[in-house]
Amino acid sequence: GQDVTKVLALQRYTESLFEQTVAPMCVVKCDDGKIILWNNAMAEVTQVAETDAIGKDFVADFLTHSARSGTEAQRFVEIMQLADSELQEINNKVDLRIRKASTPEGPPQNVDLLVSLNRIDGPLGGKVLVCVGQDVTELYSFKLVEERKAQMLSVVSHELRSPLNGIIGITALIEQKQGTNPTLKRQTQLITTCA
Repeated sequence: GQDVTKVLALQRYTESLFEQTVAPMCVVKCDDGKIILWNNAMAEVTQVAETDAIGKDFVADFLTHSARSGTEAQRFVEIMQLADSELQEINNKVDLRIRKASTPEGPPQNVDLLVSLNRIDGPLGGKVLVCVGQDVTELYSFKLVEERKAQMLSVVSHELRSPLNGIIGITALIEQKQGTNPTLKRQTQLITTCA
């Protein structure tokens, strides 16, 4: 009677909170990896509607094809099987790249999420992982740009230093062998100073 009504009211309240939160969230069953909840924020960042995500295999459908390294999807599978104490040891956070839905404009893209994982008892028995994400895609894009810029500067620096060292060496030889020609002396000193 009244206890069942309270439980159903609590369940509706929890589902309402889940839907209204601005953080991308999903709930994945630990035994088979199937998605049982997918909130609006997750639908927005992945461009996959809740109705299209529910029942799908989280790893196979969203991680395997988009992992930065081949170990990312496998790591999530291992995390689903960890004991609660082991999950605490990894700080309950994992970095995932999730595949977005394909669009007519081009190939599928990815969204990078820093995900906090909490294992709880599922509503129908078994354990589930509640995954709460923070979109860090732009942060990774910024880091990638900075890495590429550093690589380019390294190459340019090397390409400039090598010939410049040769010019400085030849200038030093000319300074040692030159006579009293003031114009040549001034020119070699100018090269050395500028280098």
